[in-house]
Order: sequence, then C-alpha cells, then structure tokens
Amino acid sequence: MANKKSPMGGFSEALFCTAAAVLLIILHTVVCFLTDVNPLISGSFICALYIAFVAAFFVIRRNILSSKKISPMPEALNVLSDAVVNLPRPVVICPAESDRIIWYNKTAWDLFGKKNASFSEIFSTLEDR
Repeated sequence: MANKKSPMGGFSEALFCTAAAVLLIILHTVVCFLTDVNPLISGSFICALYIAFVAAFFVIRRNILSSKKISPMPEALNVLSDAVVNLPRPVVICPAESDRIIWYNKTAWDLFGKKNASFSEIFSTLEDR
C-alpha cells in the first residue's frame, strides 16, 4: 500500500506548530516579566501571532506542494517528440509482441511509403542500401 500523506500534515508540521507555540509562550512570559503590559492583552496578541504563523506556514506549504504537482514533462515530451519526428533516420514503434507499426517518423514514411503495414512486410520489401 502506498504511503500517502494526510491532508492535515505530518510530523514536520506538528513539530513546527509545537515549536512556534513554545517560542511564543516563552516570548509572552518574558514580555509579562519585563514590562507592565496586561497579560490578557499580551496573551491575545501572542495568540493572534501564533495563528498568523501557523496560517502562513500552511499556505506556504500548500503552495509548495501544488507547485511540485506541475511537472515539466509535457514540455520535455514535446521537445523529444519533435526531435524524433525530424530525425534523418527512420524510426518506427511496434508493440513488444507484434510487428504492427503503431508510429513512425517522417523519414520512415518517405522510406516505406505505406500506411498500415506490418514491420515484417516493410522490411521484406526494402532493398539493401
């Protein structure tokens, strides 16, 4: 069975949230100890700061994960297929268990001249060059 991450996150996300909470609790304790700020007001501010940190973390995480889902494969396949189509050598593609040609490039078309022919038919009619 494939190991899939849950949409709510894993260990690293829980570790980040816990570390942020501990740091903000320490910050709140230091602020309350060193100043005459009302603990309720500073606590509310620290809670809002914690919520902002966690929300920013998950938004950044979601953006990173969604950007990883977009792969450059279509562009690479387009470049590769263009190169194969324009090769000066004939290229044919046949299934492993058959001699039926399922794809060929322009050079193969110029050389073979037939559509819907099998691999063995084409090569039996070719002259030695």
